[in-house]
Amino acid sequence: MQQLNTLTGIRGLTALWVILFHTYFPESDPQPQADGFIATFASRGWLGVDLFFVLSGFVIAHVYSEKMQAFSWSQTWDFYRRRFVRIYPTHIFVLGLFFAYFVGATVLGVSFNRAHYGWDRLFAQLLMINGIGLPIDNGWNYVSWSISAELAAYLLFPFLAPLISRAPARLAFAAIIVIFALTFGLAIVVNDGHAYFLPWNATLTRVVSEFSIGALAQQIFRNGIPESYAAILAPAIFFLIIMVSGWSKAALTDGYLVMLFAAFIATIATDKRSLIAEFLQSRPMLKLGEISFSVYLIQNLVEILVNFAGRRFSGFGSLLTAGPAVGVLTNTALSIIAGSILYHTIERQTQRLLLAKIN
Repeated sequence: MQQLNTLTGIRGLTALWVILFHTYFPESDPQPQADGFIATFASRGWLGVDLFFVLSGFVIAHVYSEKMQAFSWSQTWDFYRRRFVRIYPTHIFVLGLFFAYFVGATVLGVSFNRAHYGWDRLFAQLLMINGIGLPIDNGWNYVSWSISAELAAYLLFPFLAPLISRAPARLAFAAIIVIFALTFGLAIVVNDGHAYFLPWNATLTRVVSEFSIGALAQQIFRNGIPESYAAILAPAIFFLIIMVSGWSKAALTDGYLVMLFAAFIATIATDKRSLIAEFLQSRPMLKLGEISFSVYLIQNLVEILVNFAGRRFSGFGSLLTAGPAVGVLTNTALSIIAGSILYHTIERQTQRLLLAKIN
């Protein structure tokens, strides 16, 4: 199976974009009308999750489609176990760190938003049902909602794989267009065209559609995209994603970006020689991509502790509020360090241990 190093690099960029979103606007939610290119680009960093959903569909299809061309309960069970091992141990460990923070803050009398740490929210995260649109407010490690939603896509994949794996490139392309048409149509009907994504209770439509688009885009890649074309298209699409993310104020911009994500992933998977491909395959980006899951899961706790230190130490707090760059760089650096430690001590070790038992 072909190793797609450029896609590993994308995982690293995705984690950084999400961190930028969480830390560029300290102590406040980013506003859609944020002024300036950088502020607007930062305010759209939550779309890094959608980029990951598309990327995940592509990678899962690349790894498993040929193995799962015919439905089999044994293969399905093996797939579920491997996905569970991939995400749950690290998730539950980080959730344990949040519980330790909750207990420590309570004992020490530290002021924090106790409503954010409700027992119903903890129970939902333990069962990984906090990202499927249930009427339960998110809390604790709130970024884990996307891991929960991703799990729902994993549960569906074995049933979709026999259809996707047999689709020729033209049919896969047509299916992608149909999915986009349906999602845009729902945005117009449900949201009156004012926003692309549907309300929270319909969040699975967001996840499953993007995961499926990624899996279908892999079929187009598998059927062959000329490398000479990809080396031109991938950098152009990447530049367009940056520009649209930072400048566009159109109501359905998020949907256009999802389309661009799929096009970029399919072309950069083929591209091996452009500057952006070389950058994504560089050693630092491959390393960042390798630890990106742990970085993503731990970043929320890092942000909480950084903000706590800022309130506790006036000098550090003044530095953090001097400009968004300081907060972004501080949180990014500490998230990468903490994520690297988490990856080497928990994520990689638990995967090795549990996969050895499965095999």
